[in-house]
Amino acid sequence: MSLKAFHVLFLIAAVLLTIGFGVYAILQFKNGSPMSYLLMGVGSSILGVGLIVYSSFILKKLKRYSFF
Repeated sequence: MSLKAFHVLFLIAAVLLTIGFGVYAILQFKNGSPMSYLLMGVGSSILGVGLIVYSSFILKKLKRYSFF
């Protein structure tokens, strides 16, 4: 597995985990948990969106390298 393929795989996993945790934390807040769950959910979702933006920049930068 090339470094590019590993990076793409790692970014996909990181985006799914951060946004998934954000949704989980926001749902927990709606079910009566403390305000900290809302803050963690919003913060995690913002980080997930930031990772998506970072992914677009890194994929443009690594465009000339193959996956193999």
